Amino acid sequence: MKPWRLPAHSGVIPAFPGLDPLCAGILVSRGITSPEAAAAFLHGGILHDPSAMRGMERAVAVIEEAMSAGELIAVYGDYDCDGMTATVLLYRYLEERGAKVAYYIPDREKEGYGLNREACRALAESGVKLVITVDNGVSAHEEVAYLYELGLRVVITDHHQPRETLPACEAVLNPHRADDEYPFKDLAGVGVAFKLVCALEGDDAGFDTLRRFADLVCIGTIADVVPLTGENRVIAAEGLRCLSESENPGLRALLAVSGLSPEKLGAQSVSFGLAPRLNAASRLGKCDQSVELLLCEDEAEAARLAAEVDTCNQRRRALEEGILREIAAQIAENPALVRGRVLVLAGAGWHHGVIGIAAARVMQRYGRPVLLLSILGEEARGSARSIPGFSIIDAVSACASVLTRYGGHPLAAGVSLAAKAIPRLRVMLEEEAARLCPDMPRPELSVDVEITPAQGCDLRQAEALMQLEPFGAGNEQPVLLLRNVRVEGLDAIGNGAHLRARLSAGGRFFQAVGFRMTPETFPIPQGRTGDLCVTLTVNEYNGTRRPSLQILDAHPAGFRQEQYLEEIYAYERFSRGEALSAQEAGRLTPSRGQTALVWRAVRGGGVSADPDALASRLGAWEDSPPISPGQVRIAADVLIEAGLIAREGEKFRIVPAEGKTDLTQTAILCDLYRRQKGCEAP
Repeated sequence: MKPWRLPAHSGVIPAFPGLDPLCAGILVSRGITSPEAAAAFLHGGILHDPSAMRGMERAVAVIEEAMSAGELIAVYGDYDCDGMTATVLLYRYLEERGAKVAYYIPDREKEGYGLNREACRALAESGVKLVITVDNGVSAHEEVAYLYELGLRVVITDHHQPRETLPACEAVLNPHRADDEYPFKDLAGVGVAFKLVCALEGDDAGFDTLRRFADLVCIGTIADVVPLTGENRVIAAEGLRCLSESENPGLRALLAVSGLSPEKLGAQSVSFGLAPRLNAASRLGKCDQSVELLLCEDEAEAARLAAEVDTCNQRRRALEEGILREIAAQIAENPALVRGRVLVLAGAGWHHGVIGIAAARVMQRYGRPVLLLSILGEEARGSARSIPGFSIIDAVSACASVLTRYGGHPLAAGVSLAAKAIPRLRVMLEEEAARLCPDMPRPELSVDVEITPAQGCDLRQAEALMQLEPFGAGNEQPVLLLRNVRVEGLDAIGNGAHLRARLSAGGRFFQAVGFRMTPETFPIPQGRTGDLCVTLTVNEYNGTRRPSLQILDAHPAGFRQEQYLEEIYAYERFSRGEALSAQEAGRLTPSRGQTALVWRAVRGGGVSADPDALASRLGAWEDSPPISPGQVRIAADVLIEAGLIAREGEKFRIVPAEGKTDLTQTAILCDLYRRQKGCEAP
């Protein structure tokens, strides 16, 4: 269960002309508090004059000179979706202008991100005279200087944070440079490349050029998870419209293999349908395949390439699931691996193109920063993913002495090191994390508005929410809070991977689905009430439109968030052998009767090993609870130590035992008893 952040406003929602009250409440919760601001958000999208970006005039002049002189121009991109769509956008435009143009995408595994000397030399040897980077280059000082040594000129377009000094080249287009006054700073790499195309075209307003290339700019923008506000909202909205009627054979073939209907495209279609497939080829070492697909003009060839890209995505999924199974086996064998503030897990031969995605999955599962390391001989390479409130790059930087290479940003990082240094890295990361965050922040769920089933959850409300689309980073799918909902039934669906909940509230019956949830792990048992955070969308099937509720999280009735967090943080400190007050130790220590409650629940069968689900089943949130969430965790640990229960997959099971066991002599309880007396464990 996640902590919930409730709306900060008073609950008095102003009337916004032409906008459903539910939508108005969502906008207010997001800081849009006046009709004028709401109208600007919904309908006031503009594209800024590209000449406002520092260096644009020089960039255009240099590129026009190269085209006039018949020089070979190379577009140097990146292997992610943002970089690939930017490459295709600029390549296609220059080709339409009659330029001699080539493109280069570095190999993810062999070359890594950005410019490299070998690629620079190869470009020079092929006759390139001008290199235009897209989605990279702003930090490539040495490589840019090397290109000039080879007699080439360089124009950089990028959106990553620059260093204090910029590479010495013809022009650097980046809205984040310190001397740049461009009004919108959150463009993706493809967005910056798009502004360059607008300037080359002389299209100051930008909309004519956007209509030509909106499908590509939209995909890269959404895939790069930049905020869908300002110009990005305009780009995404126009791009989704253009995608539904795209004339690009490659995109049409990609939509087909993705199983997406062109008439029902939203930002999620791009995020979970198109982008993973485009990225999959580069993750598996076929970096040019997706670019070839997007550039393809032959229907049959596009279908072939799309099928290959889809096959790569299937293989990527299989590799990812294989890594996750290995991780689950490691944790089952050694639960201490997930007790740290930062989870550091390693395996031999994990595919480096996939471990970043796997790290994100593990982070979502445990709610803590994760670093996954792939061991290849004597070396290890890893990808880290973090949670808001904990900068993984700051923590990684503090471990530089054991790393051979590292880089990233607060929520993601990459590292390389000697395999033998992994244990030392694990210790150093934990020490730095303890210094930065004594109690690791837990991922929160932000609630936009509270409603009752009588007020919403119907088709009219679901359709009203469509006014706020497109949803994505910076304009997330609205989260609605439903209170006092009774769970009438829970059914497993999707081969047991998901659940369908039959619910009632206020005399109304309805259903909702929970992805990656099961009836056993759902924190509100059947027959009890609780609160749900949900999203509301329109589902259309066989011509029939229905409202669709998806459960994001659930809290049992009586859930006390602050108490829950206090006990969980205390339990985590105890499990790591850290200091506890005598009072905290006392609150965590279960009585014999409370421990017996847990044992009897397991004996009854079908008990999830998820401690929150078990706590809910045992009534931990009642007014006078028989057991607290922290005591549930300790009791389960004590029973495992005593050999009376064991984890088997996602559930607990009874371990047959002869005679009686004195639980008070377990190391866990002895430690807690000492701490209650003010003595720390030796």
